[in-house]
Amino acid sequence: MTIQNIIYNKSWIELEKQNHKEFQRAYEALQESEERFKLMFMNAPLPYQSLDENGYILDVNQAYLDVLGYTKEELIGKNFGDILHPDWVDHFKENFPRFKAVGEVLGVEFEMVKKDGSTILVSFNGKIQRDIKNDFQRTHCIFQDITQKKRAELEKAQSEARNQHIKKTESLGRMAGSIAHHYNNMLAVVIGNLELAMEYLQNQNKMNPTEEISEAINAARRAASMSGQILAYLGQKRTMFGNKNVDISEICRQCLPESQNTIPPNITLEATFPSYELLVNINPEQIKQVLNSIISNSVEAIGDDIGVILFTINSVSSSKIPTTHRFPIEWQPASEAFYACLEIRDNGCGIAQNEIEKIFDPFYSTRFIGRGLGLSVALGTIKAHDGCITVKSTHVRGTVFSLFLPLFSKPAPLLNSVASIKDESEKSKSITFDGHTVLVVEDEAMVRKLTLHILKNLGIKVVEAEDGLEAVEMFGQYKDEISCVISDLSMPRMDGWETIEALRRIKPDVKMILASGYDHSQVMEGYRSELPQAFLTKPYSITTLKSALTKVLLS
Repeated sequence: MTIQNIIYNKSWIELEKQNHKEFQRAYEALQESEERFKLMFMNAPLPYQSLDENGYILDVNQAYLDVLGYTKEELIGKNFGDILHPDWVDHFKENFPRFKAVGEVLGVEFEMVKKDGSTILVSFNGKIQRDIKNDFQRTHCIFQDITQKKRAELEKAQSEARNQHIKKTESLGRMAGSIAHHYNNMLAVVIGNLELAMEYLQNQNKMNPTEEISEAINAARRAASMSGQILAYLGQKRTMFGNKNVDISEICRQCLPESQNTIPPNITLEATFPSYELLVNINPEQIKQVLNSIISNSVEAIGDDIGVILFTINSVSSSKIPTTHRFPIEWQPASEAFYACLEIRDNGCGIAQNEIEKIFDPFYSTRFIGRGLGLSVALGTIKAHDGCITVKSTHVRGTVFSLFLPLFSKPAPLLNSVASIKDESEKSKSITFDGHTVLVVEDEAMVRKLTLHILKNLGIKVVEAEDGLEAVEMFGQYKDEISCVISDLSMPRMDGWETIEALRRIKPDVKMILASGYDHSQVMEGYRSELPQAFLTKPYSITTLKSALTKVLLS
């Protein structure tokens, strides 16, 4: 061996020793790093787990074991679904493939079963680990115990629901008491005057009982009007037959002079109208009643002070409608729609913030008990027109009511082809119904008896039935004589709709008048294969009944 070879071999050996030492140091550093990572991993404050591609547990940390109560040996190799509540297993099986495909999860919830059998609700965040070929290796997930958080949220929701129930109960109690108060007053007038009239007739007194009977009728009509107001409060009383496509500014122009004449001289009405038409599909008279109710509220808020009630009209997009103090609370605007906005602003005493939620409750008032249905009916009317009301108020500085109604660019169709008969739109006519026979179907004996009496006084021959089944039987006997059928809607065994269908199977062209204490729009909601020729809202007058009969029998 030459000297050069010896030197070369010695250098090579030294290099090998040096490389070995560096490798040893690197290996030891790696081991030390892994130990630090394992220590950090095991002592991490948040529970950690790692799953393989089939959902089996590869690793967990100490926090995971502390929360669930298992040992590491009890969990490694176990499927994650095995420690879930049975109701959540399918949820895991459905979502684990999605997790692997997407690569991460945020806030996914599971109900896990602890070793002692109790359960906790947890929220998982995690990602998956892939190799250099982008193939799945394992998951890395941490979870947070959200059991207490969810319980607190549930308790809060239950508390809010209880508070809403209490408020609703208070509202219903106030409404029931006030309705009873008003109805009892009106019924006292009806009963008292009718008793006086009976005494006059029985004693053959020379005094004419016409005045007493007239007072009884007026009181009964006021009671019937209150029923209509209650339906309006519920947002159910929308008579499409009175609806028109009109400029909301024109309605205000008509309403303001009338209102100015009824308010005190210390209050002025002012209005700012747009230079363009804002067409809304509304019942003008109902909207005027809404405006009058809000004006009355503003007048009382201003009191004896010098005041101004300002009307401002414009259009807004649905996204601009405020959500704070918006009523009905469940109302949502149509997407990308435009609304007419009628703003009514006063400089009165304002409304306390804790009172705003109550002002649309029926008969609610901070002034005196049993005030009335004014603002509640106003809200119901706007609701029936697919709109909403928002309220802004500042103590001493005044209140702003904003009415939002959907804009229409073309006339809307009628609800259906059935005519609605109303007292105020019809006049009594001198007509005769001789030769006609009418079948009256009514389960309430007193109402049936009254209807029979009216019809007989009109010269009509009458056949009666207590319900739909009896009506079918009677119609089978007299179908060639019966000109028309007046049927109640709500009856046992067979209701009004079923009665119409059954009778038209016997005689397809039979003419029908449907009567109900419910509002016309509520009764006619939805498609019906068989429709009546006319509809009567109970209670109806003799004039209203004659108008319906005239339309059905003589036109």
